Amino acid sequence: MTWSLVVRILWARRLLVLLPLVACLLAGLYVIAVAPKQYQASARVALNYIKPDPVTGTVIPSKMVDAYITSQVRTIRDIQVAGPVAQRIGGLDNPALIAAYDAATGGRGGDFERWAANRVVASTTVGRVADSNLIEIRFVSTSPEAAADIANVIRDAYIETTLEGRRRSAEGAAELQLKLAERARDELLALQVEKAGLEKQTGVVLADGGIDIEQERLGSLTAPPRTLKTRLRLGAAARGPYEVALARADAALQSLQASLGPQHPTVIQKQRERAILAAQVAQAASRADRTARMTALEEQLKATMIEAQKEKVISRSDEVLTLRVHEDEISQKRRAFADAMKRALQMRQLATMEESGLSPIGEVVVPSTPIYPNPPMIIGVCIALGLAIGVLGCLLTEMLRLRVRSADQLEVAVGLRVLAVMPQIKMASRSRAAGAPSRGRVSFWRRRAATA
Repeated sequence: MTWSLVVRILWARRLLVLLPLVACLLAGLYVIAVAPKQYQASARVALNYIKPDPVTGTVIPSKMVDAYITSQVRTIRDIQVAGPVAQRIGGLDNPALIAAYDAATGGRGGDFERWAANRVVASTTVGRVADSNLIEIRFVSTSPEAAADIANVIRDAYIETTLEGRRRSAEGAAELQLKLAERARDELLALQVEKAGLEKQTGVVLADGGIDIEQERLGSLTAPPRTLKTRLRLGAAARGPYEVALARADAALQSLQASLGPQHPTVIQKQRERAILAAQVAQAASRADRTARMTALEEQLKATMIEAQKEKVISRSDEVLTLRVHEDEISQKRRAFADAMKRALQMRQLATMEESGLSPIGEVVVPSTPIYPNPPMIIGVCIALGLAIGVLGCLLTEMLRLRVRSADQLEVAVGLRVLAVMPQIKMASRSRAAGAPSRGRVSFWRRRAATA
């Protein structure tokens, strides 16, 4: 089937196209004239998820922003927001609304508040403003003033519900953290009592940081001391000046003896000075020997003490390890207690704040033009619907009552080649000119003859 054939079919059955089109246009005009006008007002709210929380300092990750906005949209269209809105606008005390509820439920009654809230939800739509952190609350009503007022009420109820939810959540979190802190405190006290019992039983006492006192004492004993060689070097250094002076005195004395003689008073004086220096050198050597012997005794005593301290440390290693395990558990419980108390304080502070994380943007403007009925849209839809119905009706009728409307269609139908096409001759005008009765008159007389 070619487009030219479709055009011929539509033109031949143009009445089947025009009738649905006219009917749809009339229906659209009727809807435009009769349908009540509906006005839509919008209120915007800024979601402050970009800034960190003033108490906890947490920020919503970028991957969770879409989920967060979706949850906020669902919250606005939930019963927890729509219920207070229905109560504030007086819907729960409206006789007309109560009568509509009775008519809708058949007088069986039920949850009237939820039914009224669902009516608010049905007229509310929420969407995100593109490329921003704003969401737009839209409400549709038959009155522009009512639409603006209810949109503003929905926004206020949403902010208050969010703030109340944050407070309840913070209170619950604070109570939970206080319970965790109390549990950590009890466990901390039990561990401290158990540690004290072990210290009393084993005689092992750990210093701050879980350091064993005996281990620390062993470390001080094993610190690098002055060795015997070092002390001998120090002793040699102590008697070194006397030996140098003695050597110089010997050299001077030999020179004087050679020049002045052994009995010269100067030589005798130098001999006396040399004897004094020799006595000092002998005393220094004696002190160095005593120092060396004392150093050796100290080293032996220290080695003995180190060995004894090592044995003591090794013998109580198991008790020290047990106490260190208890000390680590006590440190963990102490940190857990401090963290739980800190979080509980933060949640208590958050529960008393007036920060909801939401900010109203601008005032709700009373709409001046209705969104429904929309004449251009209705007329366009009616034209499209009428044409679709008419075209489909024509094609279905043509399929049920096939006719040959072109030479190509005839060739396909009979399988022969068409040699010529005769033009259509209007016989009605010639028959009227010759005085022949019209088709209507002939059919009339035929019906009269059949009924006679």
